[in-house]
Amino acid sequence: MKKFFLGMVVAGTVAFAAGSVSTTVPITINYTGGCEVSNLLASYDLGTAPAIVDNSNPPVMNPISFDVKCTNGLAYTINLNKETFLPKVGDSTYGITFYADSTMTQKVGMYTSSTLSKTGTGAVETITLYPKLTANGGSCILLPSGQYACESGAISTTVDVTLTW
Repeated sequence: MKKFFLGMVVAGTVAFAAGSVSTTVPITINYTGGCEVSNLLASYDLGTAPAIVDNSNPPVMNPISFDVKCTNGLAYTINLNKETFLPKVGDSTYGITFYADSTMTQKVGMYTSSTLSKTGTGAVETITLYPKLTANGGSCILLPSGQYACESGAISTTVDVTLTW
């Protein structure tokens, strides 16, 4: 949770009949840290959905990357607004799931179990999310080989990324 406290120096004047006295009251600002995001593009090219998709070995599309810089020792999390995104190419529906590693073992989504948890180092860290594509219905046809024949084309979807500290 982002927290910061603002303070100010307050000066007061106390008047007496024969003169005056001034005093300054110090106020301390307790800044608990924060995060900055940079190099986040307005759009990313995920690539082209293939005409044949093997869900047992789904293709990895172009990754998306952005930079995060958080205060040293500050815990932060990254979540997405969905677990699986369902973009369409023509009448074919695809599923896109994002992972924090190229081996596709650490899913990143909207639930606690798919939260990417990190700790800030005070330096810029590049976050890369790897989208994995599966055939997910529509006009995709299951072939005897177990693969799916779908419409091929550019994949487009909207992903909300939330950084919380």
